[in-house]
Amino acid sequence: MWLTAVYHQVSLFSLKPSDATSTGGRSLLLPTPFSIKMALLDVALRLYGERGVHDAHLFPLIRDLGIAISLPPQIVVNNCFVRIHKPRRPKSGKGEKEGDGDEQSGSGNDGPFIHSVAFREYVQYNGPLGIALEMEDQRDTDTLALLLMQITYFGKRGSLFQIDSLPRVVEKLPIRQGYNQINKQPVDGEHNPRSILQMLDDCDSKLTFAKASIYSAEQLSPRKDRVFISVRLPYQPTRSSRSFTLYERIKP
Repeated sequence: MWLTAVYHQVSLFSLKPSDATSTGGRSLLLPTPFSIKMALLDVALRLYGERGVHDAHLFPLIRDLGIAISLPPQIVVNNCFVRIHKPRRPKSGKGEKEGDGDEQSGSGNDGPFIHSVAFREYVQYNGPLGIALEMEDQRDTDTLALLLMQITYFGKRGSLFQIDSLPRVVEKLPIRQGYNQINKQPVDGEHNPRSILQMLDDCDSKLTFAKASIYSAEQLSPRKDRVFISVRLPYQPTRSSRSFTLYERIKP
């Protein structure tokens, strides 16, 4: 049984892989299972509070969800360099000046931050984004539907999405909408050499709420509490330039 929701993109989407640096890193083409579950958890905490999440056993429910995603036929990735502020590094003592590197020297760089340049990618869809949650108990439908309706962004804060209509319960995923289950079985196109490889992250089955919370002293361990999944999406680049790349879904 699946609970499906359709979202429309309000602003450009961006989500770097977990192992990317702050200065560089390409954006993923889709939200990861981990980012979707953290969006659900964020809404649950704002609606019910930490005690309500624990009392209703919402965290194990969200953590163990199966996730399927429907992407539009065309995806455009925009490339650009942006100006950023980053913490000032201390002097190394080996002849390196405090302004060395990719920082820009000059007035205004006397504070705790320095001016720098970073590479960024922003993703634009030419259609809606579909997200489906796999449920084992129909009694969870109302709770998860309420959480899905309150989500306003996926990935980086500012990657805004708006839900299209009330979530729907279906027995099987709609074939025409091209849903691919991404965290429990291989996606379509895995054996196609033209498909796009994406490294996504997901919650481990033993992840605790304390490690998922940013306010807890317990730290989340990559590849233990946060597992990584290699998937291939049935897309290929068809046009590109210095500033963008167009990906189109491979026709079966």
